[in-house]
Amino acid sequence: MEKQGTAYERFCTKVVKQLETQNDSFLNVKMTNIKHDDHIVGKTGVKHQIDISADYKDKNGKIIPIDIECKDYNSNVPMEKIATLDSVARDIGAMPVFMAKVGYQNGAQIYANKLDRPIKTFKVTDSKHASWDKHNLIRNIDIGMNAIIYNPEELHITPRYPKDSFQGKVCLTNAYFLNKDLTVIESLKSWLKRTQYNAIKSKQIVYSETLSFNNGEFLKLRDENIPIIKAEITWRDVSIHQQIRVSADNLILGIVEDIETGDWYIAHKIQK
Repeated sequence: MEKQGTAYERFCTKVVKQLETQNDSFLNVKMTNIKHDDHIVGKTGVKHQIDISADYKDKNGKIIPIDIECKDYNSNVPMEKIATLDSVARDIGAMPVFMAKVGYQNGAQIYANKLDRPIKTFKVTDSKHASWDKHNLIRNIDIGMNAIIYNPEELHITPRYPKDSFQGKVCLTNAYFLNKDLTVIESLKSWLKRTQYNAIKSKQIVYSETLSFNNGEFLKLRDENIPIIKAEITWRDVSIHQQIRVSADNLILGIVEDIETGDWYIAHKIQK
């Protein structure tokens, strides 16, 4: 059975590794050999359990270990935990780093800063528990999308004489309304486009419009002029209304917040 806090240690290890993969170093060093639950023997001969261990090279090329302590406490970390990390880090000659789920008591933070080798303190959380409001940052963006669509439900053209039939004959690109002297009043396509615009403006679920013709006015279909009484069109609202949320929760693995500076280091989820 895993000890209490192991899940948080594993989470922090994933975040540290991902930040290194992104070349986003929150410690200003290039970390290598990152391990969870390591054991290192110190100068005293005591073997210490290290939550997360890593190495880096100093300016002289010497390999220095890093000791990262992780605490998933639901309250702020007390000073004695900082002191314990300081003691272990000195014994193994490591850079000391503390990661906490919530934060640090005021005395603990002051103590960490006043040490001759200060301990870097961080708050490490997932996106859901990060301090978005505190830093005036946006976690979720809600986008409302409205696609206004009106589809023709029925087009009916009434001929002046019953013998004329439009079944299978009407083609929008070749149809025109003509007046008595056979000049073009308007194309059928243009009229339909105008009535669709009127339907959108009306905001009605079902919108109908009728165009009446005088005696001697025609619908021209290719080479045929057909006397007509009226043209009727019915449009139906099939608009799409959709709410989309773009959330950091879906993109971010974890956030490392520097307690001293307030800087954020964001580890991104690996997109599969």
